[in-house]
Amino acid sequence: MNPLFHHIALIGKHHPGGQGSHHLPQTAAILKSLGVFLRDQGCQVSLEQDTAAHSGLQDLPSLDISGIAQHCDLALVL
Repeated sequence: MNPLFHHIALIGKHHPGGQGSHHLPQTAAILKSLGVFLRDQGCQVSLEQDTAAHSGLQDLPSLDISGIAQHCDLALVL
């Protein structure tokens, strides 16, 4: 398959210690599943660096916002 978007950034909304912090494990599981799915479709996938730090996901590369703007074709926010 030749994907329309070649490099996709995944960004998870998080509020450590505050409202919504109980959703972090669910968000991490969704991010991981989505990352695997997108890689299986032939896309390169990166996590936004704060998302990577707060989700505990280590198997995907991370980029800061500047890196996402420079290298990614699409950003998905969860």
